[in-house]
Amino acid sequence: MSSYKNSKNLPPHLEKLIFALRKMGYDLDQSIGDLLDNCINAKASKIRMVFQYNDMEILKFAIIDDGFGMGGAVIDEAMRFGSETEKEVGSLGKYGMGMKLASIAHAGELTVISLGQNSSTWEGRKWTIESMSDDWRCDSPDLDEINILRNQFNTNQEIDNSGTAVIWEKIDGIKVKKMAVGKSLRRIINNLKTYIGLHFHRFIEDEGLEIVIESKHVDEVDEYTSEEVFSLDPFPEQEESPSSTYPEIFAANIEGLGKLDMYCAIWQPNSNAMEYKLGGNAAAKQGFYFYRNNRLIQAGGWNGLVNADSEPHGSLARVAINLPSELDQYFGLSTQKHKIITPENFVDAVKDAETSNGIPFNAFRSEAQQIYRKKSKKAKLQDIIVPHAGIPKPVVKKIRRQASEVYNKEGKNLLQYRNINFEWAHFQEELLFKIDRKTDRILLNKAFRSQLLLGEKGSPTDIPLIKMLLMFLVKEDFKKTRSNADRTKELAYMNMVFISTLKFRR
Repeated sequence: MSSYKNSKNLPPHLEKLIFALRKMGYDLDQSIGDLLDNCINAKASKIRMVFQYNDMEILKFAIIDDGFGMGGAVIDEAMRFGSETEKEVGSLGKYGMGMKLASIAHAGELTVISLGQNSSTWEGRKWTIESMSDDWRCDSPDLDEINILRNQFNTNQEIDNSGTAVIWEKIDGIKVKKMAVGKSLRRIINNLKTYIGLHFHRFIEDEGLEIVIESKHVDEVDEYTSEEVFSLDPFPEQEESPSSTYPEIFAANIEGLGKLDMYCAIWQPNSNAMEYKLGGNAAAKQGFYFYRNNRLIQAGGWNGLVNADSEPHGSLARVAINLPSELDQYFGLSTQKHKIITPENFVDAVKDAETSNGIPFNAFRSEAQQIYRKKSKKAKLQDIIVPHAGIPKPVVKKIRRQASEVYNKEGKNLLQYRNINFEWAHFQEELLFKIDRKTDRILLNKAFRSQLLLGEKGSPTDIPLIKMLLMFLVKEDFKKTRSNADRTKELAYMNMVFISTLKFRR
């Protein structure tokens, strides 16, 4: 109760407040990242994102997970702006605003439908711009409307015992070119694959989280185009380092807070790896990589340590910092979860940081700069084709070690790994495989998956031996910028032979 005699209640003008909330600065990547946080908090093992579009616009978007789902008071609280849902240690949420702000930044309608654990009944809640303006009225779709949405997005593909679908309609915040929506969506999906693969790489690689992005023109009868999101670890493997000293751990002692470990690595100069380029200007990706509960928040930038965050001579230097939960309150987090606000004495602590051997932090940055400056004088790096996504992780690690041992024995120490990803996809043509040089992928035709698996259940890392044989069969194609006519005919012939053999066996 106020102690002032002339106090007044001044509630906000809801329409203007909601307009302002929609302009909070969420871009699409950040918004979908916020939705993924909720899926991971719900212990999802598979997440599917779906775009539906026509010739003029993106009509609907959904993100569907097989997590523990929600019901009753839980789904009500999840829909509340400033949710008071208790955050467990390790939770990726922080302010209780993410899903709502991320959604209304791009859509005029937000519907959440969910099947809770140990429940046989789906529940739903819906925000519209109009209902929010009507004194924050949250509607509850009936079961018929929920079932229509479930059928539209085929939620049974993920959700068996429990799960959640977040659905956007009346999309007005995703800009596409009219009559060229498919091309615009291609660019959007490529950006999303880079963003998600980077910021959630630990969940994808270490915990086996499966994330796919699907898209479909509503007037076409073809199946959804489906693409898997691969891990993009922004730090090179030990054997890829051009330095005998790094990677190395530096300890930064922040006054009044304690010790913070920093994992410092240097990339190979001239690297073509997607993990180094990260979809754009690698110079802008140097600096600190802050992780909160294994989720990458900030990808690059020096937080005031140096004057120019993207000065090219520092392009090879990257620093991973895992923020411990006990320091969470001292490191601020932007609402969009894309930047860490460091405490005042953070920069001084980094400048004074040392390794256990007494190497100062400035020596790390100096060596990274020296390696960058000498790159033009080095012999041409040798591309070593190695598998990445689509092969079991222990096998990938062993192959990398073997590649390093074999080629280093031949005196070729300047190695550059070319990571090849494997992905199942829908083909228009009767081909067994395709090569995508731009994204370093070998695509396999889903139409033949069951035959290749001999009836076994598929997984992201299935048929590893066949994938390895294919990789070595076409490895030289990844070292070229384009395929000549003779090679194109040869690849077509290989496909025909493989398919004929497969059909004969069947």
